[in-house]
Amino acid sequence: MLHFTSITLLAFAAAAAAQCTSSQPDGLCCRSLAPFSSNSYVWTNICGITGVPPDTPTASFCEQISACPSGVIPVCCESTAECGGGVDGPVGINCTRVEL
Repeated sequence: MLHFTSITLLAFAAAAAAQCTSSQPDGLCCRSLAPFSSNSYVWTNICGITGVPPDTPTASFCEQISACPSGVIPVCCESTAECGGGVDGPVGINCTRVEL
């Protein structure tokens, strides 16, 4: 059974990676996806992320793992930024939710 589970997880990871394109190559698993403006104070003043238009889809509380567990949002992002506050994991900039 362990072998079957490993194969299933590898297939799931490959499916997630296949969803991302060259314009949004960074695959992440995140807890939230919202316009930059919804949390702009934190992104700008705590994380030091600047120059992002307010309507840019921004993902937070992300992890760079191959397979997203249940309850998180799989996204592909144009770029990532680290938050200087160190609490949000990588922050995805200009992200699109992908269906697995």
